[in-house]
Amino acid sequence: MRKISNKEEVEQFLNEIDIFLLDCDGVLWRGDEVIPDIIDTLKLLRSRNKRIFFVTNNASKSRKSYQKKFSSLGIDCDYHEILNSSFAAAWYLQDIGFKKRVYVIGQDGITEELREVGIESYGGSEDVNKPFDYATFAKNFKAPEDVGAVVIGIDDKFNNYKLATGTHLLRTDPNILFVATNTDACLPYSGGFDFPGAGAFVTSLATASGRQPDMICGKPSQLLLNYVVNKFDLKDRSRVCMVGDRTDTDMLMGNQGNTHTLLVLTGVAKEKDLDTLTDKDQIPKTLIASFGDLYSLTK
Repeated sequence: MRKISNKEEVEQFLNEIDIFLLDCDGVLWRGDEVIPDIIDTLKLLRSRNKRIFFVTNNASKSRKSYQKKFSSLGIDCDYHEILNSSFAAAWYLQDIGFKKRVYVIGQDGITEELREVGIESYGGSEDVNKPFDYATFAKNFKAPEDVGAVVIGIDDKFNNYKLATGTHLLRTDPNILFVATNTDACLPYSGGFDFPGAGAFVTSLATASGRQPDMICGKPSQLLLNYVVNKFDLKDRSRVCMVGDRTDTDMLMGNQGNTHTLLVLTGVAKEKDLDTLTDKDQIPKTLIASFGDLYSLTK
């Protein structure tokens, strides 16, 4: 593992990479605060004809909605450059020829991306305020006959009604797919505060249903990496770099996918923890204090 700490090391690194896959939370921003020098770093990469994709496990928004967040933070991008786990879930179902309805436990990002590929869904924000008690639910619940999957992601309005619905669907029909957008334990926020991530909700559904996800679509799954490689016919994965702040998702996906990996220290991972890693696939090939340093170190 090498560490980038001066201009010469930045230049050597940039000469080795053509395509950057960038995590967002903890790499570009924390909460609604852009990390210093990030915007200038992105401008630097584009000026050198580097291709950029924003690969995030956050499924709370669709790609088009995410683009609005990018714009509000002063970051220019096309929504096709955004590859998040709600898109990954929709693309996965489309790719396997899925034709049934989906029950959604999560936010609007999932339902919007499903709609983009022509897949009908229900639940999600519709079930936010539904009252719940065990006796009434057991007496009145009836699942639509054409449900073929439960898709679950991060959900800031998670409740017992959603959990009971997903549990009943998965326990009563083993043919219904259990699809998780991702399993991140926490979501970094500004001020060093972390919220429960999608993994907290996925685990609760797995425990209650007695099943594990049939597909986990976000990092460290190879789904999004393979999408980029196949869509753009990439021949040399060593010139692709996965940039992230987590060893168990970002570095793991990149290393297992035979790309370069760059770990930043502005999010979840801490440098002192790297010596304790036992899984070699979680060890980054390159380390940098902040992704913004690719610009600040060249000034």
